[in-house]
Amino acid sequence: MYRVISVDDEPWALTGLEEILDWEKYGFTICARCTSATQALEEIARQKPDVVCTDIRMPRLSGIELISQVRSQPEQDVEFIIISAYSDFEVARKAINYGAAGYILKPLEQSEVSATVLRLKERLDRKRTNGPVALDLGDSKSVLTAAAGLPSSPGGERQCFILVTEKARPHSWEPPREWAPIPIELAGVDRSIWFCITEPQALKGLTGRVGWSLPRQSAQELPDMLHEALAAFNGGFTYSPHPITAGVQAYLGENFAQNISLGRLATHFFLSETYLCELFKKHTGCTVLNFLIQIRLSNACLLLEESHMSIKEIAAAVGFNDYSYFGRIFRRKIGRTPDQFRSGGQG
Repeated sequence: MYRVISVDDEPWALTGLEEILDWEKYGFTICARCTSATQALEEIARQKPDVVCTDIRMPRLSGIELISQVRSQPEQDVEFIIISAYSDFEVARKAINYGAAGYILKPLEQSEVSATVLRLKERLDRKRTNGPVALDLGDSKSVLTAAAGLPSSPGGERQCFILVTEKARPHSWEPPREWAPIPIELAGVDRSIWFCITEPQALKGLTGRVGWSLPRQSAQELPDMLHEALAAFNGGFTYSPHPITAGVQAYLGENFAQNISLGRLATHFFLSETYLCELFKKHTGCTVLNFLIQIRLSNACLLLEESHMSIKEIAAAVGFNDYSYFGRIFRRKIGRTPDQFRSGGQG
């Protein structure tokens, strides 16, 4: 059983939270009920709970301050659920920034409490086993089930992303706790993959080889998010905030190995070729053709580093039917021949 401490300065609210669910049926037991955040700090230190459900507006010490103080103690590994009145909605968002696992609005609705508790149970189970969410994109049912268990965005600036980095090694970078990261293990993909909730601006400061999906309010479109993030990682690009341009980037990131003409691309997006080119250049700073070449070369670099394919096979795999042209464009853009790149030599 996971241990829960509930915190609210109104005793009737504590009773209502306890009675709205059969907590033990969900794998939880309420081990303490506190009528102040100060009392809660004492109980958290004494009982070492897995979860704290707390109101926000309380005398002396608020729920936000309670979370902040507990988070400042590394030995306290506690998940927080926020209980908030509608007037506290903006403050609830701030709580999510402290890494809260979710929030429930007053007056309590059993369906909302149940859904939040189920998501939290999955999160705690993963933490207990230290296991990621295992997915196979070929098994749509399992992906949809996993998506339903992932948290939603609290709204505002914070949104849901899939983040892809190089395979984690000891002491390697991981997303900060404030992003509520959940690791994902994708069948056949040797990358570190995370489901995160954060502001888009925070992602722009990342360095090294990294890719992320377009933002969503929830994980409902998890398969698309995974494809987008992997395409961005492999293609070495970030998505434009302009929706049509980002859609073109995603399409090229997925279909770069095909023979893509400008006319075909424009038809796919119901645009004229001229407008498509102007729009893309305006929002990315490069032409459609140069962007496509960038994606192909970026994927080629990964294959040169990670596969035993011949250079001729790699050229064909990334969309270059002319092997000689591939060698010339690779040397011009990368500064080394494919052979030199694979061996680590200089041009």
